[in-house]
Amino acid sequence: MWIWRPGSGADFGTWAHKPAPRPRHPNHANFGTPAFAAGWDSLSALERWVESGQSPANQVVADVNHNRTRPLCEFPGWPRYRAGDPDNASSFVCTR
Repeated sequence: MWIWRPGSGADFGTWAHKPAPRPRHPNHANFGTPAFAAGWDSLSALERWVESGQSPANQVVADVNHNRTRPLCEFPGWPRYRAGDPDNASSFVCTR
């Protein structure tokens, strides 16, 4: 997902990955659960960024089908499971 903001330099925009399964990656935490169906209000986040200068930070997305959450990581980062409840975003850290 590309989030664009009029301007220049580093404030120009951000690319973020929505959570998805990584079946061949040793650190994925889907544990056999189907793909992550991310539900995130990206339009409101974009409006806040453009109209108020409030860039999206520490965003959390919810799986609309399986009652689980993940952090929304800035590209090229992805949510890596570290410890705790695999259905809770706080159990993940954005890594590269």
